[in-house]
Amino acid sequence: MPIVVAEGWAILIVFLVASIIVLRVRWKFALLLFFVGPFMGTLVDSLFSILALRLAGEIAVMHLRDLLGFVFMVYLLEFPLALCPNGAFIAVLVLLAYIWLEGLFNLALLPASRRFATGVLVGGAVGALFAALIMVLVLVVQQNTEFVEFVSGGVFDRLDFSTELLISVSTGAVDGALIVIFGAKCFRPKHLDVAMESAPT
Repeated sequence: MPIVVAEGWAILIVFLVASIIVLRVRWKFALLLFFVGPFMGTLVDSLFSILALRLAGEIAVMHLRDLLGFVFMVYLLEFPLALCPNGAFIAVLVLLAYIWLEGLFNLALLPASRRFATGVLVGGAVGALFAALIMVLVLVVQQNTEFVEFVSGGVFDRLDFSTELLISVSTGAVDGALIVIFGAKCFRPKHLDVAMESAPT
């Protein structure tokens, strides 16, 4: 388990640094993207699970404070394991998709509502594709228990496709929404790098 945790954090750090340097993402926004997306994915998954239990009559009404406390606890426990590497992959894929779409269609010209909807839909689609890819890989290499443990972070219920899909779609949708909301502010302007390079040392 400690090896899986270390590998998860290593992936997160590599993708954070790559996003900041290669994709020119501001470091504060990169942290927001990599940590808030998985948290919201966990929140949505927990809400659906609690709602299902509530409808089945297995739990009583949960107050908002207790709900947020429960979600935060689940997030802290799962983030270093499954949420950390998966969230990093999804964040980078959503960033790449946004950059590609911006180059093709110049999303800044769209009305704010359509731009927001586009970001959420693209992010959700990326999350869905990522969940499908994870499940295909797990099915292909089911005999490799180390790979299955790494993908699931040792949390085997994460290998349930509906759960994986819900968390990944929610994470991607939040990432897409954040990118659209912050817009150009989430990327470093190129002229700042030019100014730094031309500054006398």
